[in-house]
Amino acid sequence: LAVFDAPPRKKARAEDEDDAEDVREEAVWVAAEISRLLREETLDSGAPIRPSDIAILVRNKSHGATYTDELTRLGVPVVSPTASDIAQDPLLYDMLNLLKSVDNPWRDLSLSEFLLSPLGGFDLEELSEVRSSAASSVALYDAFLTVSEDENHPLRTKCTDVISWLDEMRRLADVQPADRFLRLLYQDNRVAHLSDKPVLLYLYEQARIY
Repeated sequence: LAVFDAPPRKKARAEDEDDAEDVREEAVWVAAEISRLLREETLDSGAPIRPSDIAILVRNKSHGATYTDELTRLGVPVVSPTASDIAQDPLLYDMLNLLKSVDNPWRDLSLSEFLLSPLGGFDLEELSEVRSSAASSVALYDAFLTVSEDENHPLRTKCTDVISWLDEMRRLADVQPADRFLRLLYQDNRVAHLSDKPVLLYLYEQARIY
């Protein structure tokens, strides 16, 4: 844990005074320092410092927007309840469906929604073709298993890849704490290009707290 010293103030003020100019001044200094840490410093382990390794505590939620503005201006990814409505971001639902599918791929709804998302890589025609390859009474995941065993099916390789990926993610989830699992997941090719998105950073921070 590293704690910043307070930045120098241009003018004195009472401890309980809520001065917007002082908040802005402090936010500019803190954002610049965070930007420097991300560029130049490392963790004790030697790994680069990531935005998700840093948290800012403010006395007043209204100050959060000021910090968000300054961090965004410097190109630093930031997650803040005042910055975006996480609950309305489609990526949140895609990630939740992905995680539900890792936990239990026999849930048809979450599996199909994950597969039809950009994270899943299937289109509706392909998913319908897989679904029709097995009896309607069985789960969608069972249809994937059926296709993976059919050497002549045009989607065999794609289905096999999804099955193998879900198996590997489930193996990791069984032996890792939630936050560590998410860090590994965010390094996977399926998700890595989104790892700095606010939703993913938010999920990771929630996992750390939990």
